[in-house]
Amino acid sequence: MYYRGAAAAILVYDITRAASYDTLRKWVRELQANGPADIVMAVVGNKCDLADQRQVKAADAEAYAAAMDAQFTEASAKQDTNVSDVFASIAQRLPPPEAAQEDEEIHLGTSNKNRRDTGKSGCC
Repeated sequence: MYYRGAAAAILVYDITRAASYDTLRKWVRELQANGPADIVMAVVGNKCDLADQRQVKAADAEAYAAAMDAQFTEASAKQDTNVSDVFASIAQRLPPPEAAQEDEEIHLGTSNKNRRDTGKSGCC
């Protein structure tokens, strides 16, 4: 899993395979231990079109997501059910781009806020 500098994480499991949900919980622990503290997370149960083969209860996954302030959705990539909704709701939870850029500049030490204007332009 690659999460350095990530603003959001969409964690997907297969509702027809309990083992995939267990793996998702491991990913969440790793992300919480090593990822950005303010990362926006979404838990997505995929294959909702196969509800008759369900091994993971939606209520359990929803409660797990709520406990870590993550969005919860069930989707079907095959039928394109709720897929774009996941991305739209993640986008709504992200900080405005200006704030994110300013945070990154401060982190990298490139913020112009406290720099003295030397009258020079360009890089030299």
